[in-house]
Amino acid sequence: MSFSLNPDPFGVKILGALLALIALLVAISFLFPLFVSVIILNYLLLYLVVLFLLLYIQHPEEKKARKAARPYSLAVLIPCYNSKKTIKKCIDSVKAMKYPLHFRVIVADDGSTDGTTELLRGFRGIELIELPHRGKGAAMNSGLERINEDVIACIDSDTYPEPNTLLKLSGHLDDPKIGAVAAMLCPDKRDTFIQRVQCLEYLMGFGFWNTVLSTVNIMSYVTGPLTLFKRSALKKVGYFFDTKNLAEDMDVGLRLQEGGYKIKVCASVKCETDVPDSIGKLARQRDRWYRSRVYNLIKHRGLFFNNANPSLGFFGLPYLFMVELLMIVLLLRVCILLLSNMLDWLRLNGLLFFSGNVLPGLSFDFSIATQTYFFVASMAGIAIQYCVGLSLAKYRFKKSDILPLIFHVTIYPYFLALIYLIGMVKEFIGAKPVWERAST
Repeated sequence: MSFSLNPDPFGVKILGALLALIALLVAISFLFPLFVSVIILNYLLLYLVVLFLLLYIQHPEEKKARKAARPYSLAVLIPCYNSKKTIKKCIDSVKAMKYPLHFRVIVADDGSTDGTTELLRGFRGIELIELPHRGKGAAMNSGLERINEDVIACIDSDTYPEPNTLLKLSGHLDDPKIGAVAAMLCPDKRDTFIQRVQCLEYLMGFGFWNTVLSTVNIMSYVTGPLTLFKRSALKKVGYFFDTKNLAEDMDVGLRLQEGGYKIKVCASVKCETDVPDSIGKLARQRDRWYRSRVYNLIKHRGLFFNNANPSLGFFGLPYLFMVELLMIVLLLRVCILLLSNMLDWLRLNGLLFFSGNVLPGLSFDFSIATQTYFFVASMAGIAIQYCVGLSLAKYRFKKSDILPLIFHVTIYPYFLALIYLIGMVKEFIGAKPVWERAST
């Protein structure tokens, strides 16, 4: 399914300026030894780690479930496409959810071709909408047209909620300022190395980090696999999803923020979801995620430095964006450094015939004591965050998680930085994006 996901002309200029800034920062970074760049990034990381830990300690009530003062009328919407392997487990999990009132289950099938549609026709207790293939956003909009209930629970077809999900999450919507509430996401499988890496990533990101982000109202997205929306809030910010957006969850999240609503994450509710089982599938999934993030941040650039939500506008978006930008700069510097040293090695061994360094001044010049201090401090803080994430998910760390943990801390950030940079370039040149199922 192809989309027309390109920024407006001014957005393209913003992207061009960002790419030029990255090139400039890479060039400037060579004026300093490598360890200076590493220390700057580790300092920022350490600052975030300590800040988030303090916020988590100061707001223990954020992770607690809340029972609604009165039960809301509620409908569950499940968009699906080629979900034959997961849709039965998903619907069975949805039907098993406890709630004081009867709730409708609407399944919007986006023109599946793998037998999903035929399978769904045999299910009882669901309202099936059969549609031509137009993308997830269009499928969700078709479902929204049929919903008049107070609360809409949007659940992906490869996601499996716990029985008490609705009871524990719906109470947060009693707060008139909260427009959406989400659960903590965890991978449903840990069979492959990449899935174990993602397990740790989800425990940290969708568990600890999202819980803290929601405490100070700097969530920039709703959780795509499972989120409860207040229907009145959706109506205020446009109601329907952007059918040309590859990350409709971030788009609607930013629209809620623009409308003055908060997005809450309740980490005491765990929800399992399907995740990619190979590095190739993961790269394709993250390419869509990060490219869409670039698009949506440009689309909603009015939120930056906006007094309406100073926490998000002056801290959340700029600071986190700056950390990711510096990660790209560090990635490019390391790559250039390795390339230069490799070419120098080839020259010294007579395999290349030229004299002098490829790029003068490139060397592994670093201060071991200073760099070690910041690295150890950052890793200690991250270790505490991992422990909190593991505790929230009630996950027991195993020996098989040691190598994925090392990979996640040392190599994985560079992998994500590369995907993020590629996404920025694709948006700048206007490459046509394609939505495809990347999970198992």
